[in-house]
Amino acid sequence: MRFVAYAGGIVLCALMLVVLGTRNPTASGVLGGVIAGLAVPLLDESAKNARYATSLAYSLRFWGTKVRISASYLYRVKVGDKYLLVRGSRIPDQFQPVGGVWKVLPEGSVILSSLGAVDDSWIPVDPVSESDLRFRIDGRHLYQFIRWFESKKGRETDPWREFYEELVRTGIVPGTAFRWINYRHIRFYSDGIKYSAWVQGPEWLIADIYELVPTKDQESTLLALREAGQGDGLFIWAAEDQIRRLAMERAAPVKTKISPTATWTL
Repeated sequence: MRFVAYAGGIVLCALMLVVLGTRNPTASGVLGGVIAGLAVPLLDESAKNARYATSLAYSLRFWGTKVRISASYLYRVKVGDKYLLVRGSRIPDQFQPVGGVWKVLPEGSVILSSLGAVDDSWIPVDPVSESDLRFRIDGRHLYQFIRWFESKKGRETDPWREFYEELVRTGIVPGTAFRWINYRHIRFYSDGIKYSAWVQGPEWLIADIYELVPTKDQESTLLALREAGQGDGLFIWAAEDQIRRLAMERAAPVKTKISPTATWTL
């Protein structure tokens, strides 16, 4: 890894400077120049690898602790000032963004097994959840996991599956208009490792956030869907402030629940 090589070179040169002191001004000047020369690419590599710094810190902090990980992808589907949310399948009393957990491929399962990952015991394994990228792993392997996850090798990378299952197959949007979709990747979202009362231990929720880029026909279809309002309780259209409040209203009974993950897509 170039970052380690640059950092090691700077440390070595610094130690040599300490040893030489002022006894050899020429050598000290050369070493100082080498340090300056290595500092530039080191800073460049640091910027490139900044996203891994958090996982490295987590690896050290949770070294001997099992951490539950759930890696998913979520869609921002927006028409005007409203966002489309669908009723949850596992938590049916709340509405959430279109999306779900990434799937791991057989070769990816081999890699995760080599890192000591074990199946998640909190979600029953069934035909729907099988191969979900949801598991528990020793904290010391978190950095390696993130490096593998971002390599996209041995795992699902196309977010079409959940879009189809939650919107097309359910009939919320017509398959004739949504035979295919365009989307853009907005960001990688990390909720940070937090204690989960449900899991009774540390949990790390991460997600790729995508935005639907509809065609003119698809945009017209979504606009008509929005004007039609809620559809048999399968979906709702929510404004940003409603999502940020998770649909809670001051001094009013809760009529609609919105998942916290909906705020990730804003």
